Amino acid sequence: MNLFSDLKATEVAAYFLTKSDGQLPVLKLMKLMYLAERESFKKNHLPIIGDLLVSMPHGPVLSLTYDRLNGNCRNTYMSELLSDKENYNISLKKDICIDSDLKYLNYDEVKVLESVWNEFGHMGKWEIRDYTHNGGCPEWTDPNGSSVPISYKELFKALDFDDDTASSIEEYLNEEVEIDDFFASLT
Repeated sequence: MNLFSDLKATEVAAYFLTKSDGQLPVLKLMKLMYLAERESFKKNHLPIIGDLLVSMPHGPVLSLTYDRLNGNCRNTYMSELLSDKENYNISLKKDICIDSDLKYLNYDEVKVLESVWNEFGHMGKWEIRDYTHNGGCPEWTDPNGSSVPISYKELFKALDFDDDTASSIEEYLNEEVEIDDFFASLT
């Protein structure tokens, strides 16, 4: 299931980069973005970015976002706002005003990002990585040097959703994928 939004991935990254004076290690940025996606499911029962979740050696990651931040398949919007990775860091290309420049994120999504930043923004890259390994994200499993998908079912179990809630969210997401696929077939 994939509802990935390049635009929202770019703006979530820009939000966290703005909060950190314009630059972050890719490792920390990826953890913040994953934790935001996770928190959005917990609070709103919806993803922000809609990315594929995977377990990697340094913790859980948003797969397509990770590829793009590492320079693969970067879209125009991402290239406009974010620098290429240099010395394991990502930077903003220009100053961003969260209230006026981030036009694809809604109020509830920005509130999730703010909550994640307030809880984890002070952590260093290794500290936040360790948090995701040591019980903070029980859906993560050690992939032994590779990557392993994290299913929504595993995430919802880790978030303590009851079966009805988990099924309802998955059904909604599947319907959204079908709608996206239908409109994509028209172009």
